[in-house]
Amino acid sequence: MADLEAEIGRIKAESNEGESRKADISIGFPDKNAVNGNYEGVSVNTSAQKVSSQKISAPPSPLSDFKINKGVLKRYIGSGGDVVIPNSVTRIVDSAFYGCANLKSVVIPNSVTSIRRYAFRDCTSLESVVIPNSVTSIGEDAFYGCKNLKSVVIPNSVTSIGDMAFYDCKSLKSVVIPNSVTSIGDYAFGGCENLKSVVIPNSVTSIEDSAFDGCENLKSVVIPNSVTSIRYSTFRGCMGLESVVIPNSVTSIGDMAFYDCKSLKSVVIPN
Repeated sequence: MADLEAEIGRIKAESNEGESRKADISIGFPDKNAVNGNYEGVSVNTSAQKVSSQKISAPPSPLSDFKINKGVLKRYIGSGGDVVIPNSVTRIVDSAFYGCANLKSVVIPNSVTSIRRYAFRDCTSLESVVIPNSVTSIGEDAFYGCKNLKSVVIPNSVTSIGDMAFYDCKSLKSVVIPNSVTSIGDYAFGGCENLKSVVIPNSVTSIEDSAFDGCENLKSVVIPNSVTSIRYSTFRGCMGLESVVIPNSVTSIGDMAFYDCKSLKSVVIPN
């Protein structure tokens, strides 16, 4: 925790040199003794409940915009724009919104428990998503190629973020990862070139290969004591990365884990 406090202090000091900015990643910590407060560049809180308290009052989109069979949304066939999925939907199948280039925003009802693979892949105009507390997993490639996606709030019901879930989301500036998440998949945030800082919650035990590969503007990373290995190519191509805090729990650092991190000034490798 001392390392975490020191790193947050450093990020705060750096941000005071330029324009004030909000956190690119904010995390809820389960530990009551964890650091509390709002800092320039990083926001830390002990209550992950706060991240999923959004209230949505918009009416559902017309049923004619969807192919639904017994609660299963098989395909969206509307014209895009702002979409509110009907409450009658309990499951969204793979690729339901794949390639809907005119989709701008989507609200998922709390009757849905998972966002399946390719669900919103290549929805290139998608800017925002509201994910309800009922969702427990975000599948592989779920938001792959959503180049205009600017923010995502992941509720504290989610335990896993799948492979390439947010790959190539080039406009992604803020992601809230709750302390319920235990695994971050291969290339989960790969190519998210506008993310600037990452604090990974203590609940995470597995960060898979290339999870942050190509996050060119990532400047700082705090890895929690729950992580035992830094995998292959995890931070490859993070050309803006300046510092990394590696905890004593880490026993191995994979090939090319920090390859092409041209701005990296210091790394403390524990005993």
